[in-house]
Amino acid sequence: MTETFDFFIDKAKNNKNSNYIDVNIPYPIQCSNKEKLSIKMIDFKYLNNVYNISHALQNNTITLRKERDIYNPTIISQERIPLNTIFFSNSEPTANLRTNVELFSINGVKQELTFTNYKLTYFSPTIPSNNASLLINNIFIYNNFTRQITNFTSPNNYFILETSTIQDMVITGYSFAINNSASANTFSKTFSITIEGSNDNITYITIPKTSSTENDVVFFEYLSTTTPYTTIETTNLYRDLTNNQSYKYYKISFQYSFSNNLGLETFTLSNLQLRYAPYNLVLSTVPTTPLNIQITIPEGFYKSSTFIKTINDLLEPHYIKATLNPLNNKIELLNNYVSQNIIPLKYEIYTDQSSTAIMLFNNENIKTTYGINSDEIILEKAILYIADNNINLTNFSKLIITSSLNFHNKTHNEIVQGSDNSTGIGNILTCIDNDEIPFSYIKYTNHEMLQHKLGNKSIANIRFSFYNEKSNEIYLNDAFIHFQIIKSKK
Repeated sequence: MTETFDFFIDKAKNNKNSNYIDVNIPYPIQCSNKEKLSIKMIDFKYLNNVYNISHALQNNTITLRKERDIYNPTIISQERIPLNTIFFSNSEPTANLRTNVELFSINGVKQELTFTNYKLTYFSPTIPSNNASLLINNIFIYNNFTRQITNFTSPNNYFILETSTIQDMVITGYSFAINNSASANTFSKTFSITIEGSNDNITYITIPKTSSTENDVVFFEYLSTTTPYTTIETTNLYRDLTNNQSYKYYKISFQYSFSNNLGLETFTLSNLQLRYAPYNLVLSTVPTTPLNIQITIPEGFYKSSTFIKTINDLLEPHYIKATLNPLNNKIELLNNYVSQNIIPLKYEIYTDQSSTAIMLFNNENIKTTYGINSDEIILEKAILYIADNNINLTNFSKLIITSSLNFHNKTHNEIVQGSDNSTGIGNILTCIDNDEIPFSYIKYTNHEMLQHKLGNKSIANIRFSFYNEKSNEIYLNDAFIHFQIIKSKK
């Protein structure tokens, strides 16, 4: 006597997003020692909507490895910005800069001088309107403007030095001079300078002075009424700044302190000089670790044209061009790296990618997809690389259904493990050809009515799991299974 138990299971009901179907039997099926249990697949249907490029198949990520050349910014020399010879001269300039419209401009509360490599702007609320006839000829014209030190003190009066070259400037030192024309007691006065850097002319960072104890100009109280003060200056005696960064803008201002403000009008700024450091980039001899770049293709269904276009778009920023040979469907890769003409724009480390690139393929799935046999390939500059085999964009060719039941005759398999998420598989119930177009239903019917004898004496639950031919778990979200448990005499 034979007893048959039919089961009709829609995967979407309880296990929609899993790689298995769990079947819980309310009343366990049991057999005696004189009986046996068997399982028979009747039919199975599923929607072929598993992406052919996906994280689940682990064929959508490759690694591009490039050696790196590190260039360190290196100061070449120390040079002076000749501000004193242009407008801080102690004698009449040979050219009237105010009348040279190419150099000199007026705009509200600022005056500008523009030169080849930099522009200097003086800001002060004391500058009159744009009427040139009313203009108080300020610092840019010798002797026509009172260079009283209060006209250069922060926060309202200051200079902005802006670099006009492609390379930002590293200011490393300064020198300034202050005159005092008084002959009477003017009490002690201390003057100092502040230099700040910025790359946006908005946020400024104070550049520290290397030796804070030597950065001031000090006038001591003088009691004689017959001998005037002599000029106290630091011309050509540069004081260092601790500056390891280049800036496009530098703000320069003065501060003063005094025990009495009498006689402050007798102090004038007579000289200002800045020192800067031209620099270059020098190739480091220290070994570097390679740069690993992850190239990830968005998940989806791809045909050959969209696959190659996507690959090419992702590799193009790394100077690699991908094409597909229409005769053999092999991928071809060309390294078009162009050696960089390195121009130091800022005083900072520059990293340049090497002309040689290595592509890593870390599992069998991705090697099959790209038609590559090796774990890695080397792409030399201007040398065409042709893949070993044609590309393979099938998501999988076989759907393997396994069962958690104990088969009397164990199934034997020798199946490739395509990636590191491949797993061992249990007893195989059946294999189904996945040979229909994407988004079509695959239908399987057990026409031969094959069944498997079980070693189980009691069945309360069954798990059916799904794999492809590379031992990767397959996540079907639309599937329907009809199977039977058959109890019969031995």
